[in-house]
Amino acid sequence: MSIDPKAYYDAAIFHEEVTHLFNRRLFVGTIADFSEVDSYKTIQLGREPITIRRTLDGIKAFSNVCLHRGALIDPEGTGIRPFRCPYHAWTYDSNGALSHAPKIDMACLKRTQLHAWRVNVEGGLVFIGQDDLDTTKVSAVMNELSIRYSQPYYQSYIDHQCNWKLLVENVLEGYHISAVHSQTFVPTGITSNSDYQWSCDDYACWGTLIAATSNPRSNRLSTIVKGTRLQYGHTYIFPNVFISNGNDHIGYIGHFVPSGPNHTRLEWCLFEQELLLRQNETIRKALRDAAVEFTQNTLTEDKTIVESCQIGLQSTTAAYQLQDKSNLEARVINFQSNYERYMRHV
Repeated sequence: MSIDPKAYYDAAIFHEEVTHLFNRRLFVGTIADFSEVDSYKTIQLGREPITIRRTLDGIKAFSNVCLHRGALIDPEGTGIRPFRCPYHAWTYDSNGALSHAPKIDMACLKRTQLHAWRVNVEGGLVFIGQDDLDTTKVSAVMNELSIRYSQPYYQSYIDHQCNWKLLVENVLEGYHISAVHSQTFVPTGITSNSDYQWSCDDYACWGTLIAATSNPRSNRLSTIVKGTRLQYGHTYIFPNVFISNGNDHIGYIGHFVPSGPNHTRLEWCLFEQELLLRQNETIRKALRDAAVEFTQNTLTEDKTIVESCQIGLQSTTAAYQLQDKSNLEARVINFQSNYERYMRHV
């Protein structure tokens, strides 16, 4: 099967995706993003501004639109500040209820409660959603990947002028590696022909690319850090988060919150794994720095390709043909099947 190319640029379809996919379960960050009381992070999900905040009662998520005259309560981005609108100082409590409105008789107001999203924290990862939000499998997914979340040592983002599904589908296959990542993955011994192990269900997709044992760079790495597994494991949790484990040294979490059918910001962070934490600081710093450079370059290579796909899929002659007779694009097919199922409101 293949998704209709129209689904990669049509605004009406994007609005349906926000309603039926992203409102159900959305990864919004890690506990490091909400380390102090009154720390916050805002996102723009389609037309909906949302703020996620650390309160005295834990992490909460609310509409970021003041009930007075529509101003954003928290400025876009991240920070630490009281939950107070900067326009007329209307103030909200830890449950999103209006607690103070200067010179206003609050008894006369029709609405005094911000819309709230449910928040679940699993394995250091923060998700928001509706009442049926399910994150019970997240810890199992991370265990399958042999990864443990820790404080990130590096965080960044990259904007893409493309539909979010193109990012997902690109990550879910290794078919493109030799052509697109000749300067990043290929020198590490991972190519389009590498041993590729994978599995999928309706919650997540796992995949492991195993480096060639004859690769000099990989062999040198396993000599420097004893116990290194020369492989790249990654998982996609539907609909918007990627988790990777590079050689049991560095963990990666990337996620996106699509703001429109043709624009997707990917936020990402890197954190050390237990095997690397046991090494001396010289080795740790060298591998941390190498992981930052590798990730930046890999994401830039991917950005070029997916943005070109966005242009092509909007043409009148666009074709989209997945290879379902082999494992080359099996995980992409699984993703599209889940996508269609959720879009049918199942």
